[in-house]
Formats: sequence, C-alpha cells, structure tokens
Amino acid sequence: MSMGSLRFSRNPAGQHRLHVPEHRVVLKSAFQGIFDGKNSMIGVESLVRVSCEDQRLASLDEGSQFESHIPTDVFLSRLDANERSLIEQWLVVLHILNFHTFVAKKSTDCKLFINVSPDTALDIMESPNQISVYRTCLSQFKIDLSRIVFELTEQVCRDEERFRELAMTKWLPKVHRALDDVCLRDIELGRILNLEPSIIKLDRSLTRLESTDTLLVKSVQAWRKEGIIVVAEGIETTEDFERMKSVGCHWFQGYLLGKPYIFGDKCRTILKVDS
Repeated sequence: MSMGSLRFSRNPAGQHRLHVPEHRVVLKSAFQGIFDGKNSMIGVESLVRVSCEDQRLASLDEGSQFESHIPTDVFLSRLDANERSLIEQWLVVLHILNFHTFVAKKSTDCKLFINVSPDTALDIMESPNQISVYRTCLSQFKIDLSRIVFELTEQVCRDEERFRELAMTKWLPKVHRALDDVCLRDIELGRILNLEPSIIKLDRSLTRLESTDTLLVKSVQAWRKEGIIVVAEGIETTEDFERMKSVGCHWFQGYLLGKPYIFGDKCRTILKVDS
C-alpha cells in the first residue's frame, strides 16, 4: 500500500473521508466530547468508523450508497505494521480536517484528541516530511498546536528509548502527549511516566471499580502534583461521574456526558490526494 492508493473525499455537507481501495473500505471521523467537572466541553476525541465501500461509489446518488460497518479493531487487525502506520498517519490529517470543519470554528478553546499507536508516533517523528504535512495542515486552518493531543494507545512501543530521545527534539512543539487506557497493571509496572505524558486517560475498568482503589487514588494524587491532567473514561452513570471526581480526575468522557457523533454522514464525490 502507498499514499498514492489512498484518497480523501468531501461531500456537500463538508465531511471528509479517507478511502482505502486495497481493502475496499472508507474511514470517517466520529467525535466524542470530553468534559470538565462542571459539564463544560473542553475537547473531543476523534474515533474511527470503518465501512465497506461499494465500487460504484462515484456514480451513485447521495444517500443511495450501501455501507456495511466493520469494527475498527477487526479492520486494524487485518493490516501489517507498515499499512497500519501509513493509515494512522493519514487519519491524523482526516481528523484535523473534520475538526476544523465542524468543531474548531464553533469552539475556539476545544482540544482535539487523536489516537495514535506509539510505533506510528515514532514513525512520524522519524519522518520530517510527515511532520511538515501536519504543520502545514494546522497552519492553513489556523489551529493552534496547543489544541492538539496525540493520544498514545496501549500498545508497547517497539523502541521506547528511541521514542524518548526523539520526543525531546522531534515532537511537534506545544502538541500534548496523552496515554490512553491506563489500567492498574500499568501503574503497578511503573510504565506510565516512561513516555512523559502531559495527560493520562484512565481505562474504563477503573471507572467500574466498586470501591475506590487505594493505588489509583495515590497515583492520581501523584500525577496531579506533577502537573499531569487525568481523564476518566467510561462515565455512564451519575455515580461514575461523582466517584471519579472524588478520586481527583480533572476531565471526564462517556455516554452519560455525550455519545460519539458523525457530522455530515453522506458521501458522493471522490478527490485524489497528491502523494
């Protein structure tokens, strides 16, 4: 797979999508709100929705396209390491485009959280051209870098030492680094601070704890002292919300506060991306 085989599209409503012809799928952005303790939205997490793509897409009228949705994890499991990295790198652009179109102009302080695997983040830092693409994209839309959060997923980085070395010199200035789905095992093994995050997102399993775990409370207190923002995921009930506030979390995400939403979910026109 090469960048030349990928295509962006944009429909009349302004929604951008990423087409992957070799796998006959189309990828689109969904956004889920992240809120502070007073229910004010401080950011959105960009999520990926994967659909099978009809080969007759370009000739179909808007609204008549058939789509069969595929779980994102299932699609990603079909990719080799190089394919996954390439697609994740261009999903960053897709999410920035949709964030600019539907969110950024209406909420000038809202942050964009983008899921990226540690290996893909390492590939980005090792690629001056790709960093340049992001700089150009963000500059063109006048989106301040401090509004972007790269949310590193739970996969172990292939070379954490190399990651930390490049992060000191090649990481995009002002772009926040978050760790996603942090669980008790990560805390016990001391993995958390290896990648020097400014934001930690707790795994939803910690929101489900029947009682407040002592290790969790102590860890959150320690992170707060380090100036790290802590986000509780999986907030589905008022009890979840109140419990995680009492633990010391700064921000909150879950169905109680807002479900993922896809803006302008119809597509007709295909535009090729220059490689």
